[in-house]
Parts: sequence; structure tokens; C-alpha cells
Amino acid sequence: MLTVRLTMKMCAALPQLAGAALVLVDGMPSSLNLINPVGLESVTVLKNAASAAIYGARGAFGVILVTTKKGGKDQKEKITYSGGLRFNRPTFLPDVLNTKQHSWPILQA
Repeated sequence: MLTVRLTMKMCAALPQLAGAALVLVDGMPSSLNLINPVGLESVTVLKNAASAAIYGARGAFGVILVTTKKGGKDQKEKITYSGGLRFNRPTFLPDVLNTKQHSWPILQA
């Protein structure tokens, strides 16, 4: 059981060993799950030979280069928020029949 946990942690910590592409966000290794799609400027995919020549063994399964948007010195700060609101309780509960009320018309027929 200890070996299984160790193996799972190694695969999670080193995705290159599991056959995944190397993801570089602004030149730093990262995950595509951590990127906000609104902040993307460009995405470039390098396939086998090109990525292996530049990034060596880490790029053996390909490299995904992600560039995010950057602000300029003359631009004002801009904060964008997107959110949602959900209710867990229904706004209206209809009256339902119990077993006796439901079966009465069926028994009468």
C-alpha cells in the first residue's frame, strides 16, 4: 500500500513521466487548469522534434507555450469580476398526494 501511494505521488508530481506535454506559462512550468482563459494572449504547441531539441527530455511528449496578457506602463489598472449566485432551496413546493389519496381513483376504476 505504501508503494502505491508513492507511485501515485510521483506521477502527480512529475507529469512528464506519465506521458503528458510540458506546459510553460510565461516561461514557467505550470498547469493548464490554473489559467484564466480571459487572460490568455497566445497558445503555441511544439510537437516532438522541435520540443525535444529545445527542452530536451522534459519536452519529449510535446510542449505547450502559453503567454498571458500583460499591462502596459501607461495603462490604468483594471479589475474584472465574474461570478454567479445559486439557491439551494426551491422557491415553490407543490402539494403532493400521499399513498392513499393517489391510489383511491385507481381503486375506484
